[in-house]
Amino acid sequence: MRVVVNALSATNLSGRRVLLGHVSRLARWTAGRHEYCVLYHRANRDIRRDLGPNV
Repeated sequence: MRVVVNALSATNLSGRRVLLGHVSRLARWTAGRHEYCVLYHRANRDIRRDLGPNV
């Protein structure tokens, strides 16, 4: 299954940490079964760095 995650509104540190925590756990738990597509913008493109291979 492909899952789209909207990270466009994650502009402050708190929101980014919450989003990263949830998505990274989901990505680990569903590795091999689900693929995640994260929508981001230029200011938060580094958000994808720590999310794992299926993101």
